[in-house]
Amino acid sequence: MSNSLILSSLSCLCSSALSIFSNISKVNVFIILSATFVYFISVIFRYLRWKFIYKELIGNYKLNMFMETIIGYMANNIFPFRLGEIYRVKRVSDKESISFIKVLSTIFTERLTDILALLIFIIISLPFIKEFNYVIELDDRNIDLLDFGNKHNLLGLQASNYATASFISSYCETND
Repeated sequence: MSNSLILSSLSCLCSSALSIFSNISKVNVFIILSATFVYFISVIFRYLRWKFIYKELIGNYKLNMFMETIIGYMANNIFPFRLGEIYRVKRVSDKESISFIKVLSTIFTERLTDILALLIFIIISLPFIKEFNYVIELDDRNIDLLDFGNKHNLLGLQASNYATASFISSYCETND
């Protein structure tokens, strides 16, 4: 019984591996190299931003901040819930002999700027989306995402959970 289970598992694994290798051979290398280049440019900009925030909030540093940034992003890929950021804070606070909370505040400030930049891009891009319903119907009221004078709007954040849930449920219904 256990032998047949092992053999059937290996069979599934091998057929999946052949399918994976077949699909990898069809990949456009130029697109992969372009995406890798853009990713590393974005990492450099994030490093420069963190270095600027760190110098403003804490002062001079002794470490190679670029290396710490890369190690933090690598740890984000290994640990769940973006714990790589905490790992980066722990490494820097230990090596620099600075309070954990001070270094954590630099990471918090960096993430806050990420959120603000994302919100700005979303707000700028909304008028260019052709098939987007700007009015979201909630239980007893409608929320217009582009009506910035509406006290229930909060730039559409109040309705974002509802919109995401609606999109996911409609997507699941169409793919069943």
